Amino acid sequence: MFDVGMRCARIGTSSLQFLAGIFRGDQLLISGELIYVFADPATQTSMPVPQALRDLFLGFEAGEPMTKVKLGSWAQVGVDAQAIRT
Repeated sequence: MFDVGMRCARIGTSSLQFLAGIFRGDQLLISGELIYVFADPATQTSMPVPQALRDLFLGFEAGEPMTKVKLGSWAQVGVDAQAIRT
């Protein structure tokens, strides 16, 4: 059995650094790094990490839950879902 872990190691001005590892027990089998840079596709220039995403990662590191589950009909939960998309 394998365990896969990934975490946001650094939040920069316009980029996020993620570190990943695949483990068998306590043995690290392979590690990886992903750097995601936020950019404006029209101008091809970097842009700041969105504050909402920055807040989400910082909240997680502070122990806040990452997800909220709401159950109900679309009429009950649809307004919140629409707000997320915009």
